[in-house]
Amino acid sequence: MSEIVLHYTRAGHIENIHRGDVAAVNCSGEIIHSVGNAKLPMFWRSAAKPFQALPFVKNGGLEKYNLSQEELAVLVSSHSGEDNHVALVRGILKKLGVDESVLDCGVLRPLNSKVFKRMIKNDEEFLPVHNQCSGKHSQIIALAIMLGVPVEGYVKPEHEAEKLIFKHVAMAAKVPEDKLEIGIDGCGVPVFYLPLYNMALAYARLSTPKLGDWGDYEVAATKIRDAMSSYPQVVSGTGRIDLSVPEITKGRIIAKIPSNK
Repeated sequence: MSEIVLHYTRAGHIENIHRGDVAAVNCSGEIIHSVGNAKLPMFWRSAAKPFQALPFVKNGGLEKYNLSQEELAVLVSSHSGEDNHVALVRGILKKLGVDESVLDCGVLRPLNSKVFKRMIKNDEEFLPVHNQCSGKHSQIIALAIMLGVPVEGYVKPEHEAEKLIFKHVAMAAKVPEDKLEIGIDGCGVPVFYLPLYNMALAYARLSTPKLGDWGDYEVAATKIRDAMSSYPQVVSGTGRIDLSVPEITKGRIIAKIPSNK
């Protein structure tokens, strides 16, 4: 049962009650702290993005397309649609040799309120590159191109890129593939249903790859962690908690919010 973790009050009276479940897990898989049900299954949405990028990074995608650490950060981001985010996504697509019209994440207004207001004021068009998941979609497109399979239909579970990503997410979270369920996320790609415990375990392994039993994936996991640590604003956006946490801790702690779509 989820536990009460927060009360909002107004004039001394409780107005809203928020319940939650928390799992803190170490690299060995031990639960070191929990609130509520640490093994409650739920959908792992945008917080799964670092692990969705594993096959692309492991198989030399960064080197093949000359992508920087900052560009890797946007590939695993839930960005706010700020100008630097859009420029990074467009730069990646240019390196891949594809037009931004290939993005199948849908149009979404920028999460950054200042950018949103500016675009409304200037009558600027909202585009797929402003979608907070456009970096992830660019990564899947890049993986498809690298695999030599058609980009068309890359959002579908049966696409070769998505099937490979599925296997890597299961591996990262140490969930048997036949136990990992999927749904469809707000941006159109498969989203994963698994216990909170396994999500926490994946992040524990990502935080300290040398202790995370990654095997041949240790270098890839380290690259992803370091990109998130070095470019938290790219991973998130101005004024967000997943920017504040790594900034305050000087990169010692990385943070990734689940997107809200």
